[in-house]
Amino acid sequence: MSEILQKRKLSSFLTQVRRQEILEDDKVYRLLGVKWYGKGVFIREEKKGKEIKAEKLFRVKTGDFIYNRLFAWKSSFAIITEEFSDCLVSNEFPIFNLKDDSVDLEYLLKFILLPPNIDTVNRLSGGMSSVSRKRFKEEEFLNFEIPNVTKKEQHKISSYISGIENKVHIFLTETESQSEYLSSLRQAILQEAVEGKLTADWRKAHPELISGENHASRLLEKIKAEKEHLIKEGKIKKEKPLPWIKNNEKVNELPEGWVWGSLQDISDVRDGTHDTPQYFQKGIPFITSKNLENNKINFDKCKYISIEDHKKYSNRSHVDKNDIIFAMIGSIGNPVIVEVDFEFSIKNVALFKYYDHSLIESKYLYYYLLFSQEKIKQMALGGLQPFVSLKFIRNYIICLPPLIEQQVIAKKIDRLIDMVDELEKQVQERKELADMLMQSVLREAFEGQT
Repeated sequence: MSEILQKRKLSSFLTQVRRQEILEDDKVYRLLGVKWYGKGVFIREEKKGKEIKAEKLFRVKTGDFIYNRLFAWKSSFAIITEEFSDCLVSNEFPIFNLKDDSVDLEYLLKFILLPPNIDTVNRLSGGMSSVSRKRFKEEEFLNFEIPNVTKKEQHKISSYISGIENKVHIFLTETESQSEYLSSLRQAILQEAVEGKLTADWRKAHPELISGENHASRLLEKIKAEKEHLIKEGKIKKEKPLPWIKNNEKVNELPEGWVWGSLQDISDVRDGTHDTPQYFQKGIPFITSKNLENNKINFDKCKYISIEDHKKYSNRSHVDKNDIIFAMIGSIGNPVIVEVDFEFSIKNVALFKYYDHSLIESKYLYYYLLFSQEKIKQMALGGLQPFVSLKFIRNYIICLPPLIEQQVIAKKIDRLIDMVDELEKQVQERKELADMLMQSVLREAFEGQT
């Protein structure tokens, strides 16, 4: 390609058009949106004229160049194809036509989507200001400059980039399939574990470790005895006895040495406060379900409460190191083993405390909750804000292995999940490499180095 020496402003070959539409009450209109990251346009909704609040809308035509003023910084630029011709948009979507045929629109789109150009769009849209105030004005857009190359060279650049994009798309599609497979593999590992299949050979080799005093039924008796002891000492409250586990709740045949139980049978299940306290810039971290991310507690995004409120909430649910917390509202699940030893309070999460830490392997309970979270989500109540009750959590059944087998299971899952994590890391690195390759191709193409 020839060296690019000159540039021209978009205003030299683009002009803004406004095809204002007078809406009829009973006519149905297709309202258009522009996807982020240069992914094209889409039908946002279909409404009758009388259902549309806007005073005026604008019609698009095949070959228009359009963008979203509010989300231009998210690469929300597109070309209108025939499929979406005659749809309507609001005035937040400026529409442009070519004055002549000196520029290929695909070439223009690919140029605008270059990361340095989107960085400039972001800066001109208000930088780090509130998203609702980020608007990329039409005059700023028309002031952009593109390399002044012939139409033939533009086609050559566009074709070259499109070819690479297709190959990258195929690669990323395969990579996404690998990600989905690894996600399924992770769940399969957990299922094999809680059904006892992961340790089937271990049980055959160690029958003495799953029978007699080591049988899970004896483990439940020891936990029950410790629980009654703590009730007598006033350290925990006596709870209502749970109903017998019905046969239809037993989702699989238990291995030798295992028993059915409930989460309340093996742990003291509480929940956080239901109050909304006063928040402060500093103080005691206040953790809600929103702060549980990727099975970790995100303290960076938490709010803070006073020591007085923390003490009040801790009387109900004091969190200690090695306890487990589990989101009950909103993004249900995300179990976390507490690894910190500083004070914090909780809301909208279940708290699992042990009657005796030596009688339950915390990693086993964690993995059982991780395995069960999708099923629990499906059984949640509510609409936009789904939730599960504390009673539901306490009643939730668990397959309980002998203690030694719990420890063996936890170690096996740790090892297998570490392997899956490493594979997922490699998949993510391949995605990042593909993105870097694509950006390099784009830079080279527009700098005339390909």
